[in-house]
Amino acid sequence: MNNIYIVAAGLLALVWLTVHIFVGGRQIARPLLTAPDLAPIVRETQYLCWHFTSVAIGSMAGLNLWAVFSGQPAYARAAMVLASGFVVVGIGLVVMRNTRHIDLPQGWLFVPVVLLGGVGLWG
Repeated sequence: MNNIYIVAAGLLALVWLTVHIFVGGRQIARPLLTAPDLAPIVRETQYLCWHFTSVAIGSMAGLNLWAVFSGQPAYARAAMVLASGFVVVGIGLVVMRNTRHIDLPQGWLFVPVVLLGGVGLWG
């Protein structure tokens, strides 16, 4: 395991968590909470999913960093699985829904996390 790449993957996930919370919170979560045309169950479910995403990205970062501190590459592999899921869903859903990656680039943000993790584990 090459620790520098695993640390980089963890730190990059922390960057994306910060962007998710501060930029996405302002652009997505806040307007979602005040959308008058959404049924309360839809609004609250989406807001719950927003927080689930925060936990998932934070876990991705934490797993990578814990892998380095514990010397256990299984944690980094778990983070790579999670990041890979973000990539597959984030890129694939945009294609399936016939929308544009320029509007929904989130899946692409996790490609470098996967690549850094892969190089750190197997490179």
